[in-house]
Amino acid sequence: TDNLSSSSLSCFIKFRVELIDENDNKPEFSMSNFVTTQIKENSQFGTPLKQNIISAFDLDSKLNGAMRYSILPNKNEHVFRIEPKSGLILLNTSHLDRETYGSWVNLTIRAEDLGFKHLYHDTNLSIQIIDINDNKPYFDSLEYYFSIEENLQPGFVITTLRATDLDSNSQIEYYL
Repeated sequence: TDNLSSSSLSCFIKFRVELIDENDNKPEFSMSNFVTTQIKENSQFGTPLKQNIISAFDLDSKLNGAMRYSILPNKNEHVFRIEPKSGLILLNTSHLDRETYGSWVNLTIRAEDLGFKHLYHDTNLSIQIIDINDNKPYFDSLEYYFSIEENLQPGFVITTLRATDLDSNSQIEYYL
């Protein structure tokens, strides 16, 4: 007869399980979908906008969670540039002129992950260009001709001159 032992036999083995991340989360911006900031029109080329104005995160790991930033094409995309890794936005022109670009420059910023199937999220950024007094006023005409009679009463209005200043909130004073 066989003597079967009532004790059980066992062995142990160590193994490692590596989970492979699926790129199933798109980047998300840390702020609302509409961000505003300001820059003065006399700012120098390369002037950064306020630090961390654009910041995004991705819950995926490795390349699926790594991101790059870009500015989507529009009529003002050349005015600013974005650092692809950090999201820092810099002035990309040496002559930012409110009278040329208007009071606001609107950009669409994209955060895109580096996963196999790129996922992305866009946000809107509006940049107010703060006007400085950089334009001289000018008269509507370079020369004015008029005739007056010799017997006019004091205070009689002979003509009205008009000047224009392209700067916002400008006040023009006239002197003789």
